[in-house]
Amino acid sequence: MRKTIEEKYQQNDEDDIDAELLWNKFKEKITEAADEVLGEKTPYQGKKKMTPWWSEEVREAVKLKMRTFRIWMKTRSVVDRLHYVEARNGAERVKRKAKQDCWNQIGIDLEEDLNGTKKLLYSLAKRYRGKKNEGAYAIKDKSGNLLTQLGDIGKRWREYFSELLNLDSDLEGAGEAVLRNLDIIVGLENLITLEEVKNAVKKMKKGKSPGGDGLPVEIIRAGGECVLNKLLNIFNTAYITENVPSDWQKGVISPLFKKGEKTSCHNYRGITLLSHVGKIYTRILEKRLRACVEGILNDSQYGFRPGRGTTDAVFVVKMILEKKLGMGCGQICPVYRS
Repeated sequence: MRKTIEEKYQQNDEDDIDAELLWNKFKEKITEAADEVLGEKTPYQGKKKMTPWWSEEVREAVKLKMRTFRIWMKTRSVVDRLHYVEARNGAERVKRKAKQDCWNQIGIDLEEDLNGTKKLLYSLAKRYRGKKNEGAYAIKDKSGNLLTQLGDIGKRWREYFSELLNLDSDLEGAGEAVLRNLDIIVGLENLITLEEVKNAVKKMKKGKSPGGDGLPVEIIRAGGECVLNKLLNIFNTAYITENVPSDWQKGVISPLFKKGEKTSCHNYRGITLLSHVGKIYTRILEKRLRACVEGILNDSQYGFRPGRGTTDAVFVVKMILEKKLGMGCGQICPVYRS
């Protein structure tokens, strides 16, 4: 994979000063290299799922059992029956061992998965639960009318999530104004370094679905130093021009059913799939901003801070209330500020 990408990048394109052009060239070359090395795999091709413990050894043992069984059925001799019984017992031993080895391997994989994305854990739970949550083939509009055409359903989802997520706010640009008033932009003007890119890529989780560009972080890691240097150039170009590629600004929203009536959009939870490269860029910026504002945040700010959590704040409030109630205080009126 790494060698193929380096061959794709024989020509120099470092002179481009547009982040959109750099990104489109990068995406095209990485996609071509991935297609050549990895190929394409289409899920749900109608193939029967293989039993996890089924192996070549088990296959041969079962074939031997069936072959000796057919011979015994033809001859009906005592010797052939003994051969069949021996083959049958041997096949059972092989299957038992294969099943035990399979469960042992699943246990090892689950232990590793608990420290990662937990994708294997959830897939096993979903498989053994048996119940399959399928999406609705029809959705109701605002007036309660049932929509069955794909085009109408897509428009309804677009309308629903646009109203849900695009809220009018007077706070647009307020964060930037606060930062400038606090005069903490010193240091943010420095260009992004290769070390920052490496750390951001390293902290990205594996096994996550990519955004509309179709480039998962595993491809970025497989590309090695060449891909990281190209990303560094794109990031710094976007940082200087203050203009990021359009793919990083787009999200693919997938509605997941929760409970209730399946034809109602309100009973679905939207999951947004974002570009992994865009996530790497935002992770770098977030770390820079956090280093600037961490020292000026109030101690009462518990949310979205490393080493803190709202659970600690709830515990503090609970202890204060219990203490006041124990002292025989009168009415207590808690006020929550979001």
